[in-house]
Amino acid sequence: MCSFVDSLADDDFAKLRGALTVRLCRKNYGTDTLEGLLAKWGAKAFVSGMRIPGWTELPAPSAHRCPKCHLRYGALAGTVFTNAKLTLYKIIKIVEVMWHSAPPRLIELTCKVSHSTTFL
Repeated sequence: MCSFVDSLADDDFAKLRGALTVRLCRKNYGTDTLEGLLAKWGAKAFVSGMRIPGWTELPAPSAHRCPKCHLRYGALAGTVFTNAKLTLYKIIKIVEVMWHSAPPRLIELTCKVSHSTTFL
């Protein structure tokens, strides 16, 4: 098995790593998306000040629409992760490392995220 992994090109290794993290999230949390995790816990995504009767869920599970202003938003709206394109596994990993008051450089190295992402 090790020789197979060692023989992988960088792109293929990155794809394998991504598939493994998705599988770990499904095994540990029962889902591989933040929206799925919120649905499992019975929580709804909303933008503060926009939780009004009549909001609709769009076909995509991560999208919701305000009936007043028609703004589309997802589960990360209003959080520090709003513009970050991170998987559930990375978000959980970052939060776990931040929980221990780790400096940004340690978050960057441990979670394999960019320097600017550590300052979310």
